[in-house]
Amino acid sequence: MFARRALGAAVFTYVCLFEAALASAESKPPENPAEALEMPTVEIIGTTPLPGLGTPTRDVPANVQVFTSKDLSGQRQTNVTDYLEQNATGLSANAAQGNPFQPDISFRGFSASPLLGTPQGVSVFQDGVRVNEPFGDVVNWDLIPQSAIASIQLVPGSNPAFGLNTLGGAVAVYTKSGAQYPGGSATLSGGSFGRKTAELEWGGSKGVLDYFATGRLDPEVFTQIIEGMTKACRDAGCALLGGETAEMPGVYALGDYDLAGFIVGMVDAGRNPDPARIKAGDVLVGLRSSGLHTNGYSLVRRVFEDVPLNRVYPELARPLGDVLLEPHLSYLEELGRIRWKGAAHITGGGILGNLPRCLPDRLGARLNREAWEVPPIFELIRKRGRIANDEMNGTFNMGLGMILVVDPADVPPGAEVVGEVVRHSGPDRVVIS
Repeated sequence: MFARRALGAAVFTYVCLFEAALASAESKPPENPAEALEMPTVEIIGTTPLPGLGTPTRDVPANVQVFTSKDLSGQRQTNVTDYLEQNATGLSANAAQGNPFQPDISFRGFSASPLLGTPQGVSVFQDGVRVNEPFGDVVNWDLIPQSAIASIQLVPGSNPAFGLNTLGGAVAVYTKSGAQYPGGSATLSGGSFGRKTAELEWGGSKGVLDYFATGRLDPEVFTQIIEGMTKACRDAGCALLGGETAEMPGVYALGDYDLAGFIVGMVDAGRNPDPARIKAGDVLVGLRSSGLHTNGYSLVRRVFEDVPLNRVYPELARPLGDVLLEPHLSYLEELGRIRWKGAAHITGGGILGNLPRCLPDRLGARLNREAWEVPPIFELIRKRGRIANDEMNGTFNMGLGMILVVDPADVPPGAEVVGEVVRHSGPDRVVIS
């Protein structure tokens, strides 16, 4: 009986002590002997092909290889891949595609290839933008002239920042800016087998705008182009103020050139033609063309796709290529001599598409096919291509490079009148009969 009472007292005493401790815990926070510790900043350095991050190469935990523009210009390799194969560690190139400007490169066992469908285990970046897709986008290694490259970095490793399917690493190409490379230079070089090249570069900046231009040209072709443009400007009495050149091996095939230009002119006070003065009864004066001028060549290529350009057709009496490339005539002298109200330059769209542009509403034109001589090249195109007359008139100039709207009293002697302005009432504004 005494033992039971003692046990009950002990249990009661324990319960009272537990309740007292619980009440004390709720009334004040417990003391924590541990001190608050502030962890130091941990800087994690990784590799990335993006420019402008400023991480020193020595701090990157990888064997990053860097080649500068000075390194590239010092060896004068034919293209970028030749230089990398000679100087980069772990990289090899081969011309398995048969094109020296689009070889395969292998870096750490993974490839970047121009062959469509080939997995791209190496990413290629230009100024931070990936230029080859994971599966088989064409890599044009010579698309950027070497003189426009500021640096090339080879960054190894499988890094998610390099993009999908990049297991071997990245080739990061950075181009020059005018602010970093001001001024200009010209480099001429020659080699065996008559090889000649010329590289021109110029950079500068103005406020927030900077520019850099460079290219590689064939000096002989470039000289011919400049001589031809100079002669044309001299004949037209205008000045060649300037221009720019661009070399795009990935766009144009080797030996192909594209030339474009424009002329800014001024009309003397009082000589500004007013199309509103054109009326029914005005005549159309035709200025003859020298041939196709600058339009219709897509159709012509299809018509003569299986004919050698040196073939001489009896009606042409000259090689086909010479006839097709006959230079465009200039009508500056006639435009200054004839008093005209409206003018239509017969380019793309032919007579049917260009002549209505200079006529006021509710007026049309009627042309007499017998009034001018159609050059034989157009009849040859029509017969060989089995092309309808309406399509010929809507594609080619048909022997008239420009048509002027002239008052009958202002027609100069010897001018070739090919039609007249009439009131437009039918579906066709231009009728050739």
